[in-house]
Amino acid sequence: MSYPEHYYPTFYPLAPQTTSLLHNVFLGAMIGSTVATATQLRKSPEDRKNPVGEVLKAGVATGLATAVVTAIGQNISPHHSNLATVATMFVAGTALIYTLNQEKGA
Repeated sequence: MSYPEHYYPTFYPLAPQTTSLLHNVFLGAMIGSTVATATQLRKSPEDRKNPVGEVLKAGVATGLATAVVTAIGQNISPHHSNLATVATMFVAGTALIYTLNQEKGA
């Protein structure tokens, strides 16, 4: 049996659901970051405590929430009504953001 001189592994692109999920995560992180940035710009300089950290925290939180909501929507929407899907997505996203925004020591 002869083999080709060079072996190049076949590239398998990501599944469409994964690509959609990643795009939505990026979009959610971008929206959260821009909202946090606008909020920081509205504050007086004395009230700004770690503005870069707050913007990053908001971006990560909204990116994760968007990932969860997108995954839920992709998995349950074919099996349930639109209202049940939207309600589940809303509750899951709200719960995740609430959990991520807990103050330490509270």
